[in-house]
Amino acid sequence: MMLTRWQMKACIQLLYADAFMLLVLEVLVLIASISFIATLCTALISGWELTPLLLLAIPVKIIGQRKQEKVN
Repeated sequence: MMLTRWQMKACIQLLYADAFMLLVLEVLVLIASISFIATLCTALISGWELTPLLLLAIPVKIIGQRKQEKVN
């Protein structure tokens, strides 16, 4: 099956859009990771009181994301 020129352009545009969205998501995850690591380091420097709470936040966030994915 041969695609028309218009169909090929549409496919390429979709691939570019997907690649762009993936890049945006990677940047957002990087920013969130850096922020979390900075917060964790601050907690470690200031004392150990907040560290367990921050470490507990990781699985809670993952569980929340999984529930959100199931809803969507």
